Amino acid sequence: LRDFPYNESIAAPPEGQDAVDYFLFEVMEGYCDYYASAMAVLARAVGIPARVDNGYTRGEYQAESNTFLVREKHAHAWVEVYFPRYGWVEFEPTASQPVVARPQANTTQGEYLVEDTDRLERAEEEPRPEDLRDELSRASYPTGGGTPNWLQNVRWGGVLGVIALALLGGIAWVRWWRRGWGLSPVERAYERLVAFAPLIGCPCQPHQTPYEYAALLSRFLPAGRAQIQLIVELYVLEKFASRSGDSEIARQAWREIQPLLLRGIFTRALAGRSAHLR
Repeated sequence: LRDFPYNESIAAPPEGQDAVDYFLFEVMEGYCDYYASAMAVLARAVGIPARVDNGYTRGEYQAESNTFLVREKHAHAWVEVYFPRYGWVEFEPTASQPVVARPQANTTQGEYLVEDTDRLERAEEEPRPEDLRDELSRASYPTGGGTPNWLQNVRWGGVLGVIALALLGGIAWVRWWRRGWGLSPVERAYERLVAFAPLIGCPCQPHQTPYEYAALLSRFLPAGRAQIQLIVELYVLEKFASRSGDSEIARQAWREIQPLLLRGIFTRALAGRSAHLR
């Protein structure tokens, strides 16, 4: 399709003629609506789920304000193709537009991937409890009387830690309650998973498919990989394939992963406090 010339001035299809046939076999040129419709029809013809999406390109870059100016002329149509275990993936069949860039893991392309990689690297560098004890044991004492410096730090650290955990617990409870209102058990399990995950440092990005997010979250919480994948699989089937998921399986998966998430929240809070002590 990208070999077809881009032309916004082609005549409309004759009355009663299919627009995709007209584009593919007669004029063999056109604009984004023709390209997107043709790709979606061709994909579906061979059994690949596809849909047409409409919106805007990113527009014209304004260097002085570091923004993009989006005008009516930037209206655009493209295609999304469904891949099992990945979800809906964008494709760009229109000849006048660049192909969709797909950043890979461990590359500098794609800001969200770099951010996630940095977060994982920081998590790997977080001190272990035994390292923290060793550090406290090496703390210096004042030359005169009074409370040792390390003991003062521990006392204040304990107070701040309790406050931080209370705040995190309150936030988690509010997220948990709001995410479950009016949803099916499968949707409730998925939405609560998305609500809790940012508290362990893994927020869901708007551009991520459920499967992409599940893969990233599994890296943050490897002990819950099976439950994460199960909840996401049930959610995708219910949301996009109109197949009701097993409610009891979803509830059980959530019950199993909830303590793992709470442990991850506590560990992250403890790591943040230990970094403050340094």
